[in-house]
Amino acid sequence: MKSLLAINSAMRSRSSVVNGRRIKRGVSSIIESDMESVVVIFQAVKLQPEIIAQSGDDVWAPASVPDTNSLAKVATAAKECTACPLYRRATQTVFGEGPKRATMLMIGEQPGDYEDVAGKPFVGPAGKILNRALEDAGINRDAVYVTNAVKHFKWEPRGKRRIHQKPSARDIAACRPWLEAELRLVEPKLVVVLGSTAGQTI
Repeated sequence: MKSLLAINSAMRSRSSVVNGRRIKRGVSSIIESDMESVVVIFQAVKLQPEIIAQSGDDVWAPASVPDTNSLAKVATAAKECTACPLYRRATQTVFGEGPKRATMLMIGEQPGDYEDVAGKPFVGPAGKILNRALEDAGINRDAVYVTNAVKHFKWEPRGKRRIHQKPSARDIAACRPWLEAELRLVEPKLVVVLGSTAGQTI
């Protein structure tokens, strides 16, 4: 990992010394140490997540949000997101749901156990409470776009149960490009955040 950090530092400058050898931008070099030989290709930023994955560390590659006006295409792309480690344990990505031009967009924290299995937001106990609140306010749930700040269920095992864990700032940041795409494409007149985690995204 120290070699990778040194490589990244070198890539930010025109030239630098790494492990006793001067390397220049745009030039492939071989950096030798007592322990290993590292082949450096100066497009390594794109390859670094794969290298880290092979080392057993968490992968955090930027979310790859397609440049499109299709909410459906963005949702499809989100299914393949590996921008944070949560995708490894979650059943699936839970993207937002509702009309593309909804007047109101509601943001929750993350999918729960029910949502993780169903692949839809707000279908568990929290969803039932939300439905009642909307009904009491005279708002049709089908007219509201609902989503979450984090698109994968973060949990820890406790016996046979999966217990909710609060998303970290890293989890929220990794998912932010997807939420930003939803806000851009839905263009709601009103955004309602449900809880402190959702509030951090706005």
